[in-house]
Amino acid sequence: MGTERILKSPEEIKIMSDPLRMTIFKAFHHLNKPATAKQVADALTLAPAKVHYHVQKLLGIGIIELDHTEEINGIIAKFYKTSVDSFVIDYTNISDKVRSSVYSKSENLYISTFNAFRDTFIDNIRKKVEKQLPPTAENRSGFLIHNTLKLQQKDYESFYGEMTTLVEKYMEHSCPEEACGTYQFLCSAIKEER
Repeated sequence: MGTERILKSPEEIKIMSDPLRMTIFKAFHHLNKPATAKQVADALTLAPAKVHYHVQKLLGIGIIELDHTEEINGIIAKFYKTSVDSFVIDYTNISDKVRSSVYSKSENLYISTFNAFRDTFIDNIRKKVEKQLPPTAENRSGFLIHNTLKLQQKDYESFYGEMTTLVEKYMEHSCPEEACGTYQFLCSAIKEER
């Protein structure tokens, strides 16, 4: 499994709860090589100054780090990379007075993540329907699984580890751009609290 960072302070949680910062973090992570804020801005079709601002926030909490600098046409370009693969939020050391506000910000991140995936999923299903492709194996381009699992904690931890390893295996897989399709992937599990 990759490196995981535990966010504990309200400031760290607030910084990572911004949907645009999460998008920028994912862009750096998916590039799988050091990149400048400008390169990420271009990939996301955002203003470089806007991305640079958010990169500084991510740098400040150690979610990304400076990898190296290069002189390009007389300008020193800073290349950044992610310093973690994922993060979890720990609310236990946050005072009751602040916890509700902090949770509200992170809840917005959860909602925007689910909504972005939902929109991409539905949009691509719609495109598939418009093309009127038969449901053959070579035309199958997505799936949706929703199940309930009854697991002991050790089994859940094993399941989580196996899923993470599987996803990492395919994230590291490479193929020529013209031969690869881009697949959005969202995997979530939550224990029902009693």
